[in-house]
Amino acid sequence: MLFHASQPNHRTKRRRSKACGAFSLIELVLAVFILAIGLTGLIRGMTTALQSSAASEKETVAAWLAAGQMEMIRTDGLLIAGEEQGDFGTDFSGYQWKSAITESTTLEGLYEIKLDVLETQGQTVVFSLETMLFEAPSDLLSEDLMEGESGTGAGSRQGNRRQFQ
Repeated sequence: MLFHASQPNHRTKRRRSKACGAFSLIELVLAVFILAIGLTGLIRGMTTALQSSAASEKETVAAWLAAGQMEMIRTDGLLIAGEEQGDFGTDFSGYQWKSAITESTTLEGLYEIKLDVLETQGQTVVFSLETMLFEAPSDLLSEDLMEGESGTGAGSRQGNRRQFQ
């Protein structure tokens, strides 16, 4: 039997089909390696996103708690220089607060208030809020009240109010 150059023999045909139709072990190992690197990066990215989300939630809750505590200090009415601390009850047992109130040396009745919200575990500051509040000195308040009774002077604010309809 004579073979022509244009006709492939059965040995070369078998080699071609093996080489074209299957993956070698090295190709398979490389594919698994690339897939492993990709999945590792994806998992690391998701973990970082979850940690960032948890930290953001913690800071947001601390900001709301600080704003609420600052309003409590404001509405108490009487500002006394000093430091206080407390917690936010059982609903927010993971947080505590510390406040420092200092009176200004330049203007009577002006107070600087610094409020820190801390994690109960570790005592690290999660959020800090600072503001200035003015509390009119008691001698000015008593003068305003006296003038307000007569209906004239700075204590009478009736003439300054605008009527909104």
